Amino acid sequence: MARRRTRVTKIRDIITYSLTTKMSDRQIARALSISRTVVAKTMRAFRASGLEYAQIDRMSDSELLQALGGAKIPQSSARYQQLVGRFPEMAVELKKKGVTLQWLWELYIQDCPQGYQYSQFCLHFHHWRKGGEVVMHIEHKAGEEMFADWAGDKLEVINGTTGQKWELEQFVAILGASELTYVEARESQEEENWIRANEGALRYWEGVPSALIPDNTKTAVTSADPYEPGLNPVFDEFARHYGLVIVPARVRKARDKDHASDCTSLRTCTVSFG
Repeated sequence: MARRRTRVTKIRDIITYSLTTKMSDRQIARALSISRTVVAKTMRAFRASGLEYAQIDRMSDSELLQALGGAKIPQSSARYQQLVGRFPEMAVELKKKGVTLQWLWELYIQDCPQGYQYSQFCLHFHHWRKGGEVVMHIEHKAGEEMFADWAGDKLEVINGTTGQKWELEQFVAILGASELTYVEARESQEEENWIRANEGALRYWEGVPSALIPDNTKTAVTSADPYEPGLNPVFDEFARHYGLVIVPARVRKARDKDHASDCTSLRTCTVSFG
């Protein structure tokens, strides 16, 4: 229990420092004795949650963890199921001018006096909207995120003279906002090839994004912990050199890396060697 309280306290501190001061991610990380990756992941989860800063002071630790995806929401109770049944209509109503969650909650609590209070009402709605019932369109800011991954299928190069096949790994990088894509063939997924391929993408962009979101390949991530992911030391040094913040995709969260995953269909290239 003590560990959870310490974690949530740091989460609250990260959000507060990020939104109420001019401190950089690096300065916040140093002040709280954590990594820049934790700061970046926490703020990314906070923005994705749809919460306002003023709400978090009124939320319990468990509610805040649930809102940021760090704890499960109980979904078996009749009260929760009754609330979820209203969400599809609410999602439609929210598109209308002047309709707010506060107003929808007031209608809900009139019908269900023993229902959830406003903070939990918002929490459950935002989690539902991020889930399978409604798929939200994620807005990416220009120059903010670069997604990187190895393609599932290898690139097959065939010697046009001998017919000999040569298989190459496909590295794919894509910018979140413009969907500008970079693909590079490498001999293997080893550390040096991973670093060189990422460097090739940055040279192609002619610039450096704010965050690099890799899949959990061993050349990038040594331990896929949601709060303290372990980064490959060489990859971490690469990021520091270019001023990047590495935010690994969450395990089994395909939407975290959907851009790179969409660009993995190159299969065969036939060339003739002189």
